[in-house]
Amino acid sequence: MPRSSGGRSVLECVRDKTVAIVGRAATLCGSRQGKAIDACDVVVRVNWMLPPEGLPRDIGSRTDVLYYCAGCTGQEAAAQRLGVPSVRVDKALRKRLSSRPGAYRPTTGVVAVFDALESGAAEVRAFGIDFYRTGYAAPAPPWRGKRLPRWRHDRDEDRQLLAGLLRTEPRFRPGPTLRAALEATCV
Repeated sequence: MPRSSGGRSVLECVRDKTVAIVGRAATLCGSRQGKAIDACDVVVRVNWMLPPEGLPRDIGSRTDVLYYCAGCTGQEAAAQRLGVPSVRVDKALRKRLSSRPGAYRPTTGVVAVFDALESGAAEVRAFGIDFYRTGYAAPAPPWRGKRLPRWRHDRDEDRQLLAGLLRTEPRFRPGPTLRAALEATCV
């Protein structure tokens, strides 16, 4: 189970709760999903959606937990400043979901979905995950325009993992855009 820097389990707060996992996909812009996101008991944001400025109608206004990838420097400090628990998703967390160790690294959003389910969430709703089809929603990530290491994310593998959850896990409830993409995968 993920641990905060203080060693206490960050996801203790999701047991028997409705959890929103909010990614950065631009499909959130204009979606008016903010109320649905904020209506969840726990809001988990992924990679630089903290603070969620400028789009509360689309992305909601709360952040209860922040998941960030190892390459996103400054996220833990930002979360600490705002008093939000954070989870740094490293290779060990990603490795347990990979069917091809070393060759594939699930995205931070996919790891957050699985972690919430494994931590006993009553329901996990996923928003703003579209397998990089539409790019990032505002605010722009600070790395835009900078050269980054190549991450081994495989959109098809991520899609297969979440499509498998859609078929087998009644607690997984993707938002409309993600549901459509996953249902197309299931056919």
